[in-house]
Amino acid sequence: MSKNWSKEDRNNFKKSEVMTELEDIVLKTLKRADILVSKINKDANLDAMKQKVDETKTSVTELNNSINNLQTNLADDGDSAEEDVELRSEVLDDLDTLKESAIKEKNYKLAYRIERAIDEILEESVACE
Repeated sequence: MSKNWSKEDRNNFKKSEVMTELEDIVLKTLKRADILVSKINKDANLDAMKQKVDETKTSVTELNNSINNLQTNLADDGDSAEEDVELRSEVLDDLDTLKESAIKEKNYKLAYRIERAIDEILEESVACE
């Protein structure tokens, strides 16, 4: 409708108090809408952060459960020291048999490597100071 007006009428309408007040009201409304949108985005970010915190809490509880299970398993394994000694002696016997067969076949390099493996098993751990 304003396209049909003359230039002079259009200029008067744009400069009128009613038009300037309307522009002010529209601009204030737009600013309020921007503020509301930014608050909504912050709330959405808070919801996402809360969700991540909840996921982290569940992960931590799962980790604690795993640690507790591991500790109970380790406590159960502490009683099997005799089994460890038996397994160690079986391994040493097998390695001795392999060493003797390597010597019979005159494969001295292999016999030496097996002997070194036996020595490493028999050595006790040395604490570094």
